[in-house]
Amino acid sequence: LVILTNLLGVVFNEGVISQSIVLSILGSVISLLGQFGYAVLLTVMARYASDYAKAGKFYLYSAMVVFVCELAGLSASLATLATVVSLAGSVLSLCGQYHEMMTHKTILLEVNESLAYRWAGLWTWTMRCLIVMMISIPVMILAVAVGGMLSLVGSMGMLVISVVKIVTLYQSAMAFKKSVNQ
Repeated sequence: LVILTNLLGVVFNEGVISQSIVLSILGSVISLLGQFGYAVLLTVMARYASDYAKAGKFYLYSAMVVFVCELAGLSASLATLATVVSLAGSVLSLCGQYHEMMTHKTILLEVNESLAYRWAGLWTWTMRCLIVMMISIPVMILAVAVGGMLSLVGSMGMLVISVVKIVTLYQSAMAFKKSVNQ
C-alpha cells in the first residue's frame, strides 16, 4: 500500500499533470484511499500492540486534512489557507510515523533486538532529514544555491529512509515468521 500510494501520488502530482484538474482530483482520491487502507491495516494490527491504533488514527486524520487542503487549494482564494492547514496534516503524519516505528520497535524487542533498534534509528534519521529540510527554507532566502542543496539532501534522505523502511518492514515480518516457526 505504501509503495502504491507513493507511486500514484507522483504520477498524479499537480506539477506532473497540471493541465487536468480531474486527473489531479483523481490522484488525490487514490492517494487518500491508499492512506486510508494503510490506516485500517495499522488499526487491525492493534490486536498485537495497542499503539498501532494510534498510528492508524494519525495517518487517517493526516490523509483527511491533506485531501481537504488539496481540494481547497484548487480555489485561488483558499490556496494560502490550504497551505497553512496542510502543515497540520504533516504534523499528524509525523505523529503516525512515530507511533508506527516505535510500536514496531517495542514488539520486535522480544524477537530481534537489533532489528528493533533499527526502527528507532529510522525515526531519528526521519527527524534529521526533516530538520535539514526546514533549515533549508530560511537558508534559501539568503543563499538560493545552498538552501536548494540542503533541501535536495533532506529530500534524498527521506527517499532513502522510505526504501530502508520498506526493507526493514520486510525483515521484521520475516523475523516474526521465523519466531513463530521455532
